[in-house]
Amino acid sequence: MSPAILIWAAALSFAQDCPPTVAETITTLEAEATRAAYECLAKNDEAGAALIARLADPAVTQPGRVSRALAVWRLHRLDAEIPAEESRAYLPDERRLVGDGVRAFRGRPSPSPDHTMVFEQLPWYKPNPNYTDGRLSDLDKKNIQILDNPPALAAPEGPPSAADAMAEAPTAPPPRQSSGCGSCATNEGDLAAGLAGLGLSLGLLLRRRR
Repeated sequence: MSPAILIWAAALSFAQDCPPTVAETITTLEAEATRAAYECLAKNDEAGAALIARLADPAVTQPGRVSRALAVWRLHRLDAEIPAEESRAYLPDERRLVGDGVRAFRGRPSPSPDHTMVFEQLPWYKPNPNYTDGRLSDLDKKNIQILDNPPALAAPEGPPSAADAMAEAPTAPPPRQSSGCGSCATNEGDLAAGLAGLGLSLGLLLRRRR
């Protein structure tokens, strides 16, 4: 049995005075991985968000310890939905532990000796040899699914591309086409006046010839 698992399991059954803040407890955990630090984080409802944020921090020094602390924290809250950001935060070992814990919470004897050692420290672990997955609730199935397949982090939306900007630009109306006749009349009134003038000229010419 690995020393990390022994410390991890023992942390579930020890309660001691906790540091004043969650951040200080996480600092202690990364520095020493004390049993008290795991226990203090496990019993603090606000520790989950802080542990997730720490795992996303490039400055994290002991991601394995922080991921284990997050898993222990979740094992105390398996009747709640696991959010996407939490499922992405776990390291693979802890993601498997929590997924196994969801089924163990409903009575499945864990197939992993290491996991069994952890679950035996929790008051809800009562293995049932007649367990089937039919005992899983819809929430259990959803949690298992998100742990098995954590959703990818959505890419941030950037500024619109040049092509998008062109597509959204207003379209100018088409230019009016010329008739090609230069100085000819452009409306019916001008055309009528021209025809009337032509008729008068022809009348005068005919009179002169008579």
